[in-house]
Amino acid sequence: MIDILTVDDFAPLTGQAFALPGDGAALTLLDVTPSRCPVPPPRRRGFSLLFRGPEAAALGQGIVPLTHPRFGTLEVFLVPVGAGEGTRDYEAVFN
Repeated sequence: MIDILTVDDFAPLTGQAFALPGDGAALTLLDVTPSRCPVPPPRRRGFSLLFRGPEAAALGQGIVPLTHPRFGTLEVFLVPVGAGEGTRDYEAVFN
């Protein structure tokens, strides 16, 4: 399913939680950014998702199952991209 989703599927979910497996921690979708690179049809336009989660549930780079009521569980490749006071940020890029 992840290969057919587009920026338009995620944009309305900005600010919503995506549950992580296990102890009830979640990542909040902070930003949805369409790629500036044009692509010829029928390929989808690339986009990136920026998530923020608690430092206590820090994740390494890799595939993580994220659950949201709209999609169920999606296997998403996340890369840590920053940290704040008590938080960690992650990016997922789709081409």
